[in-house]
Amino acid sequence: MVVSRLSNFCESLADRFRRTNSTNPNLKYGIRYSEAYLNFMVLMRSHGGNSMHQYGILTSQLGGPSPRHLRTVVAKSSDTLQNPSLIFENIARARRLMDAVGYKGPIAVAGDCTKVHPRLAYSTDFGGHILGSTLPLDECQVDEIEDIKNTINSIHKAKAEAMQVRAILAKIPLPQYPPQVVALLPTTGKDDACGIHEQLMSLLHMAARLEIHIISFAGDGAASELLSQRMMDHEASVTEPFTYSYPLYGIHLQAPVLKTGPLISITDPPHARITCRNQPQHGTHTASLGVRFLVNKSLVDLQKTGVSGLVTQDVVDVDKQDDGAARRIFHATALLAAVGEGQQYTIRDGFEGIFVYLFVFGLLFDAWISCEMDIQDRVLCALRARFFLHIWKEHISALSKAYPDLYSTSRSFISSPSFHIFNHLCDTLVLLALIFTKEYPDQPFCPWLLGTEFVEHFFGLARMLSPDFAYAELVKIVRHVMVRQQLLLTDMYKETREKDTRAGYILDVDTTPLSDDQFQRAKSMLNPRQLNRTVELAFREAMLVCREISHIPTARPCEGHHLCLAPPGVSNARLTTTQPGTGSHDDVGSNDGLTDMDLNSSDSDSDSDLEPWDTLEGGSKFSDAVASTAQLIIWLILS
Repeated sequence: MVVSRLSNFCESLADRFRRTNSTNPNLKYGIRYSEAYLNFMVLMRSHGGNSMHQYGILTSQLGGPSPRHLRTVVAKSSDTLQNPSLIFENIARARRLMDAVGYKGPIAVAGDCTKVHPRLAYSTDFGGHILGSTLPLDECQVDEIEDIKNTINSIHKAKAEAMQVRAILAKIPLPQYPPQVVALLPTTGKDDACGIHEQLMSLLHMAARLEIHIISFAGDGAASELLSQRMMDHEASVTEPFTYSYPLYGIHLQAPVLKTGPLISITDPPHARITCRNQPQHGTHTASLGVRFLVNKSLVDLQKTGVSGLVTQDVVDVDKQDDGAARRIFHATALLAAVGEGQQYTIRDGFEGIFVYLFVFGLLFDAWISCEMDIQDRVLCALRARFFLHIWKEHISALSKAYPDLYSTSRSFISSPSFHIFNHLCDTLVLLALIFTKEYPDQPFCPWLLGTEFVEHFFGLARMLSPDFAYAELVKIVRHVMVRQQLLLTDMYKETREKDTRAGYILDVDTTPLSDDQFQRAKSMLNPRQLNRTVELAFREAMLVCREISHIPTARPCEGHHLCLAPPGVSNARLTTTQPGTGSHDDVGSNDGLTDMDLNSSDSDSDSDLEPWDTLEGGSKFSDAVASTAQLIIWLILS
């Protein structure tokens, strides 16, 4: 492929040399360029004044298409956004892409906001309008010159200048397909949950008319987005809601089934990973883990080992949004740094708390982000974290009652919003695996593509073209962003640039299509018996980690004393053990209306037959990336 592109470039340069040195003056007209060379020049021209000057220098030496020709190529692209509002035509573009590639599965939708420069501008891209305000386009229409002043006065009077823009993108959840911009909505930066929910419901209504199945809607974890997701989770289903229940272990999961199919609201896993990394540094600061603890000094000591892969900026004077630091902290290298050297692995003295924290949550994030982990391993990691969170929460709650002057859930535990975010991550991953098993068995389950990363990538490309854009400028350059994104996603053009240690989010998008083997392995085929055993195994593992490493007392649920897990998103939810049928969370604890995915304790073998990290039915094992860590935990607990 590289040789072919190089050959095309050499042919273009040779043709340029022939025409330049010819005595025929007409040869400089009618030049035709190969598609590869033309795409390369589109990337070189990019957008903006500096890019224009640089492109002029480049073409003066090597030749190339004129800027006017490149503008025509970009304008005719199928990625051109005709209207930034949430309209039917923008949804139809996603439908056309699905039909063009023959994709029959569901798509993922994500939304996120970024700051824009508060500036108004007159635009003729969609007629004549004043862009840069949150007022509807029809209220900003300009027909006469006097309308410009009147419209600007109305915007200032209403204090409707756009401070942020909310981008909504849709993506086929396979690596090789680019996302589609559905809407670019100006906001004042004070979005409320009802407004976000209304936007999503409007999008779902239009998608239903086009027979598009939408599997997920992702947000970055902002308070308004979390509340809107909670509203969506309680949306009335058009048919029986998709449910999964295992009452003995307190598992009661439910998702609404709309005209577009089952819909799961997702909190972006990389954002959650950053939140988890910030807990000992900016959250509760001091977390009690049984006889162990987790404080910022735990991370400092881990960095001082010299073998953790952490840098000083990851633990001292930290940047809350440093995605690279979050990756390094929850990497297997950092986890193994907490273990002593020698034939027999033992956790270093004083590192027990950070070891448990990195192990449980690191594998939870790997379950979402890893491209190689098996389906059953993903579900096991999510359920283990779910049970660990509630065993931990129950322990702190009991201590706060016995010793209120020493312990409280606000000082000795992770923050309440983080607790619910992590619970939500666990529940939604299990639901997604079940939904793909039942509704989309022929489609691969790629959870790493269901977050907001492709929205962040869109914003990153836009900032490269114009670092400080206003809303009108973003609307103007969106076609350039989408064309550039499509070309970069072809994997034909690699961009290498210096990565600063604390440069925010890392946008390393892998567009390599799944191989036939990866495609088959990614298909979700969880049967009820497998999932039942996975729940039991996950609880046993979480119980052993808490009991054997942190010395947190735990009780095994049994008939007559079911576990009652706190539902995510409820601030006053508590973990208790209750009598059957008397759980305090009736909205999620009811057994009515359960589907064929429902499980109960009588459907499976006793968990006394299960050993920690036992191979699941069907031969599922941990992926190679975490196999050594899993074996290490076995050694630590069972030796």
